[in-house]
Amino acid sequence: MRGARAAACSFVLAAMGVARGTLSLDAGGGATTGYTRRFAARVAYDGTDFRGWQVQAATNDRSRPPRTVQGELEAALNTVYQQQVRTVAASRTDTGVHARSQTIHFDVTGRDGGEPRYVDELGLLEYKLNQLLPSDAVVWNVSRAPVLGTVNGMPWHANVATTGKIYR
Repeated sequence: MRGARAAACSFVLAAMGVARGTLSLDAGGGATTGYTRRFAARVAYDGTDFRGWQVQAATNDRSRPPRTVQGELEAALNTVYQQQVRTVAASRTDTGVHARSQTIHFDVTGRDGGEPRYVDELGLLEYKLNQLLPSDAVVWNVSRAPVLGTVNGMPWHANVATTGKIYR
C-alpha cells in the first residue's frame, strides 16, 4: 500500500507542477527533500555588447568572463532566488546578434519544509528581473512551464519544444 500511496503523491505533485528532487542534508545534518519548479519566459536583447547567448569562461586567470545574455540573466535570477539558477534557451546566438522573442526556461529548487522558494506573483518576478537586468536585455511572459513535456512525457524543455526559428 505504501508504494501505491507514494505513486499517487508523485502524480499529484506532478499535476501541481512540482517535481520530486533528490534527498539532501540541510545545514544541521537533517534530511530534506528538494522540489523543483520550472518556469518559461521570453527574452529580448540587443546583442551589440554581448558575446552571444551562452556563458563563457574567462580567457585567462586575471580576466573576467565575457558579458553574455545567459550570464546577465542568471546573475539576476541568482539574486532573486538566492541560489544558483541555470537557464536554457531555445537557441544560442553569436556575438552581436539580437533577439526579439527567445524562449527560455529555468528551474528553481526549494528546500525549506519541502516547499519551493519562488516568487508567487509572476508579474513581480518579471518586474524584479527587469530591474536587475541591464538596459539592453528584457524578460517578459514569465509563466509556469507546462507540467508534461513534448517528448515521451519528459519535463517541458525550451530547446526541445521549439517549433521554429526565424533569422533575419
